[in-house]
Amino acid sequence: MDRELLNQVMLSDQPDSAHAIELAYADAVPGGAWPEAFLRARGYAGIGRDRLDQLFRALLPVPVRAGDCFIREGETADCFYIVAEGSCEVTRRLPDLPEPMRVAEYGPGATLGEDGLLAQSPRNASVRMLTDGCLMRLSGDDFRRLLQPALALPVSYAEAREMAGSGARWLDVRLPGEIGGRRLPEAIYIPHPVVRARLFTADPSYRYIVVCDNRRDSPVIAYMMSKYGYDARYLEGGYDAIPVGDLA
Repeated sequence: MDRELLNQVMLSDQPDSAHAIELAYADAVPGGAWPEAFLRARGYAGIGRDRLDQLFRALLPVPVRAGDCFIREGETADCFYIVAEGSCEVTRRLPDLPEPMRVAEYGPGATLGEDGLLAQSPRNASVRMLTDGCLMRLSGDDFRRLLQPALALPVSYAEAREMAGSGARWLDVRLPGEIGGRRLPEAIYIPHPVVRARLFTADPSYRYIVVCDNRRDSPVIAYMMSKYGYDARYLEGGYDAIPVGDLA
């Protein structure tokens, strides 16, 4: 990567720092269009000049060939990727199918690997290159230092109640089998696997407080919503943080 080029841009008086960094990297790494595509996600473009600078400096290019599997379902999550060049497919194993099911295909600017890092759980899918290309790799430590604090923001129950009193909406992302007898009467209920499909139907004028039962799914959903420009937080401690008297 051309570090000097980035230094020149970052030291300049560019008013739009995200666009400045995008221009610096467009010719500095393989797949010159990927910074523009990456920064189309409003959450990434809005994390701030200093954080963007640190992020782009911490990324390491990884050349890949068609057929390479760089994320494997069930393995420990240890890094985050941005597709710089080429295309890849995401597959997931389902109990009733003999072969993994293809669930998505991504190209330059796409991000992969966030879920396992945020949930501190094994990878929930595999990702394989369909073409030769290049990935930008961010270590798990750098992800937790640079992106997680900016896009997956926790709140205490007291803070959440204050937000709700000012018009924020509760978003309950538990699976049906996790609900049991505990429910916030004012919460919107959308199971976390469905949230991705319905995300762009959510009203962006509201703030959202995401809550779950296992303390793993709500940070993932809050991050995803923040990435696409929604004002979202997650309840620290999940349903265990809510007094019994406030539950339906």
